[in-house]
Amino acid sequence: VGSVPQHRCAPASESSLGRVLFLNDTSFWYHWGCTCTSLAIRNTLEAQGWQVRGVPIDSLRKLPPPPVAPGDWTDDFRRHFWDSCPDLRRAVEQADTVVVNGEGSLHGGSDLARTLLFLMHSAKTELGRPVHVINHSCYPDDSPRPTGSELEALYRQVYAELDTVAVREPVSASLMEALGLQVVRSFDCLPLYVDRCRDDIVREEPRELVLAGSVAWKGEMLKALCSLVEQLGIERCYFLYGAAAYPAADDHLAATQLKQALGDRFELVHATSESQWLATIASSRLFVSGRFHHSIAAAFLGTPFIVMESNTPKIQGLMSMLGLDVHVDSSRDDAAERLFDLAERLRQHPESALLTDETRRQLLQWAQENFVHLRAGT
Repeated sequence: VGSVPQHRCAPASESSLGRVLFLNDTSFWYHWGCTCTSLAIRNTLEAQGWQVRGVPIDSLRKLPPPPVAPGDWTDDFRRHFWDSCPDLRRAVEQADTVVVNGEGSLHGGSDLARTLLFLMHSAKTELGRPVHVINHSCYPDDSPRPTGSELEALYRQVYAELDTVAVREPVSASLMEALGLQVVRSFDCLPLYVDRCRDDIVREEPRELVLAGSVAWKGEMLKALCSLVEQLGIERCYFLYGAAAYPAADDHLAATQLKQALGDRFELVHATSESQWLATIASSRLFVSGRFHHSIAAAFLGTPFIVMESNTPKIQGLMSMLGLDVHVDSSRDDAAERLFDLAERLRQHPESALLTDETRRQLLQWAQENFVHLRAGT
């Protein structure tokens, strides 16, 4: 069980609603977008009056993964699981409520996804705590439609037990509703952080083209991006990299392959703080990535951007929320052509990839929907 250094957090309210155990805290994980998102959640909870104790994602990944079938969550397994993490069990028991930062962790049958499902189930049914899963997309089988699989049944069973299921984009929300689950339609929490510090961002010398990676990085993306650099005649493109800890391995792979392909035209920007990460995106004339959070940051910073696919349909859901058509599927035969056409359009008409004031206001309001059921201390 860990916590975020206090200098990164908003001051806690003097009047406390109680103690929140914040599971799957990504403040020190993967890339700076994850950091900013978890800080936004923590800041909002503390502003409401909660005392927040975080459990980092990296500690959850070390726990014994539960079986897929709930029938195999036997008394022996439960004892084995909790014996492996007595501090975590005490933290759940001492909490007044449990908040799970789902982000993109709850999809498929990964060890982390099954661990989160088991923790939510046990915290609610075994230890009697209110459990709220927020700020997330959920795709049990990485599909936008029900599949009827055993894994999907596990998700449905656990989610039906929870006090709040706040889903951040409409494709996932529709899937959950098709499974008979009640959801709160919300949005990702990253804009709450960006909006709070937007006026403090120091914009750098503009860069013509800034790239970033994707959790679904593959050869087709490399080919399309290299083609874009050639077609635009870019003399130097930049790749945004960096994390508070445990940087994304797929970003390292993408940077290595792009450097090999582009040679002297490639330059790495290693962001060492949230502010540098945001400033790099804000200073881009065109930003291209396969990242959910990077794209949200670009949208809220007024940076024209293009987004390629991720590991679930969440990008399509994001485009619907933003009201923009700037998505490229690199698996299509015309991906390079589509990417170039979009880039040319955005260079000539950057306003076509910018949020309207009304959309920005609505998305910030939806981000707050993650916390509606936590305001009364439940």
